[in-house]
Amino acid sequence: MHYKLDRGVDHVLIDEAQDTSPRQWDIITHLIRNSPAGEGARDGIKRTIFAVGDEKQSIFSFQGAAPREFDLRRKALQSKFKDAGMKFDPWRSAIRFDQAPRSCGLVDHVFREEAIFRSIHAVGERLSDS
Repeated sequence: MHYKLDRGVDHVLIDEAQDTSPRQWDIITHLIRNSPAGEGARDGIKRTIFAVGDEKQSIFSFQGAAPREFDLRRKALQSKFKDAGMKFDPWRSAIRFDQAPRSCGLVDHVFREEAIFRSIHAVGERLSDS
């Protein structure tokens, strides 16, 4: 079964990744397990994995979403890509298309408090404010 999936999955987009539950991440991890190794059922295919999300916008904890998982899974993928000698390009947009600047400023102000920031992030590492 995995061999057949491996032949058909070249590009994975995980949208609203901050609302992905640990169980859903396990499914995604299984589907992309060979991607960072460069292995697959077909030669010559350059696979991509693209995850979009913002921990501060997580709203689905009632369905098992765990915003910390986004950071944990990002770091795990980054390590796998690095070990395979492949490019891993984390990117933060300075532009948020779904919110007005005043709303962003309010959210950023709330999450400047260390206890609130740590409540959604797996580690204390802060990325630069955008």
